[in-house]
Amino acid sequence: TNHANYITNVIKSENNDRDEVLFSRDADMVVIDEAHKLEENLINVLENEIRLSIVFYNLDNLYRFVLENMVAEEVVDDDYYNYINSVKEKFRYLFAYIKRSAGLVFARSNKNNNSITDGNRLSFNFSKEIIYLINGVNKELEFILNILNNTDSSSYNDEGKRCHLLNYFKKISDVMKDMVLGERRKNIYWVSFYDEESINLGYVIKDKSSVTDKIFNKKIPIVMTSATMLDENNSYSYFRSRTGLDKIGRSVEEADEQKSPFDYDNNALFYYDTSVAGPNDKDNNICDLAIKIGELIRATNGKALVLFTSKARMREVYDLVMEEEYPFKILIQNDGNADRVREEFESDVNSCLFATGSFWEGISIKGKSLSNLIITHLPFDNVDAINKYEAGKYTSGEDKMKNVYIPDMLIKMEQAIGRLIRCDTDTGIVCCLDSNGSSNLGNIFNSSL
Repeated sequence: TNHANYITNVIKSENNDRDEVLFSRDADMVVIDEAHKLEENLINVLENEIRLSIVFYNLDNLYRFVLENMVAEEVVDDDYYNYINSVKEKFRYLFAYIKRSAGLVFARSNKNNNSITDGNRLSFNFSKEIIYLINGVNKELEFILNILNNTDSSSYNDEGKRCHLLNYFKKISDVMKDMVLGERRKNIYWVSFYDEESINLGYVIKDKSSVTDKIFNKKIPIVMTSATMLDENNSYSYFRSRTGLDKIGRSVEEADEQKSPFDYDNNALFYYDTSVAGPNDKDNNICDLAIKIGELIRATNGKALVLFTSKARMREVYDLVMEEEYPFKILIQNDGNADRVREEFESDVNSCLFATGSFWEGISIKGKSLSNLIITHLPFDNVDAINKYEAGKYTSGEDKMKNVYIPDMLIKMEQAIGRLIRCDTDTGIVCCLDSNGSSNLGNIFNSSL
């Protein structure tokens, strides 16, 4: 099964939700492959979000519920309608300020000049204005919960609707109360831009040890495997820290590294190009990338996977590259077409594919179709709220880079490079077009490889 199903199963089995348990409790061993993704999948299972549209939907349902069930004799249609609209307005202002803050934080932190919609978990600052707005929302939520809690069971027709509304607004109230606690917050918060104007508010608990204890503290052996668990110092320290292995009350044995069965020395080359302008020099970066990518894909007569960290930058470079004619097809990943373009790229041997996101890992294309792997930017993620929280445990910028951002980047780079050689007979070249590859960072990267 996948990680998410296993994590969910562990939680439900520990909570004695026997009807929901997916797998037998009688296994003799658990093997977790691709273990470097365990933390991300744990977050995906535990995370929650608040959508403004769903808040408004439930406020409208609350309005109808109050009127239909005559919660209070003094309720007047117009008065309550205006009240619900005033609560919506307070939520709208709060989300607008959070969105603005996230945009400012993103602009300061974004080193690759990505689009704001490329970030899944963008952090924001809890300014005085945002705290003030949260407190205002909290007052309204207390009033709403008071109405729902004090409804006489004999005076309403739909108990299910009342319970749903009570549970929903109680969850929102708990989140809002936590958001104003400063350093004592139990959650990490972020926003996701699903377009340039709209955001969702996401959150996950900081301390996931109660869940990791359930995952790891079994009476049976648990074996974790991955090609990218070791850091640049050939240590499991980063992996242990991020997965919570350091906090469990069970011994953890570290196996010796197993060498790859593939002959990288003879079957693969690594090429750095230091001439491409940096990503913050947007126009020159796009132009330089288009020129260099054009040269590289001509040199291998296609057969290239070109990886980007930004959808917007990928589209801009692609449009410029396509101003020239090539004797092979050049594909681009768009929303919803990943499976189709992957199949077309694999079947059309000389084609090229511009891609991002899921193509950095998890795909396996054997043979000549993928002989040239081009990486446009090192995949640093210093705008991710989880990474920012982990980096906040260190005081100096150097320690933040060394202990959080560089290990995270190296895992992504190693996974990407792993797309090139998929069998004994595969050969190819990795081309890194990020000028940081020639700096001290490049030395760390070479050591890790």
